[in-house]
Amino acid sequence: MEQVIIEDKTYSLLPTTADQWVLLISSLIITILFLIAAYIGAQKPFYQELIKKFPQNAWLIAGLWLIASIISYGTFYLAPSVTTLWPWYVMINYLNLLWIVVFYIYESFYAALVIIFIIILIYFYLMLLVGSVNIWAPLLLLPLELLYIYLFYSLLHLASVNQIII
Repeated sequence: MEQVIIEDKTYSLLPTTADQWVLLISSLIITILFLIAAYIGAQKPFYQELIKKFPQNAWLIAGLWLIASIISYGTFYLAPSVTTLWPWYVMINYLNLLWIVVFYIYESFYAALVIIFIIILIYFYLMLLVGSVNIWAPLLLLPLELLYIYLFYSLLHLASVNQIII
């Protein structure tokens, strides 16, 4: 008679290794720095002097970003076997911080658009990656992907309204 061994594979939404904890903590720190940089950057004369003919409610957009970001972390639950998600999320957070600095400090629409386009490509890759594990996981990344596409469009629109050649 053969003995059957059953493995207990319980998955946690929280990191399980020291490396994953470091990635999570650094991701949180970078996100906080992003929020601070975005707030301070929006107060700079460069941004204040731009013509903004874009009817949008900043609080609504911020709320959508927050909700979409939280939803995107559900991919860790739906595709737990994809162990490379944490590094990709941290890299995206670094790129977020980078485009904010490049846009507000160096006043470069072009560089900010290139960085945002890279983020869009990374999220598309992640959607394909987690989709190969669980068909529903990419749906959790879709709202964030759409918001990045909207961000790309809104920066492009802002440059066009202000006659900035890209």
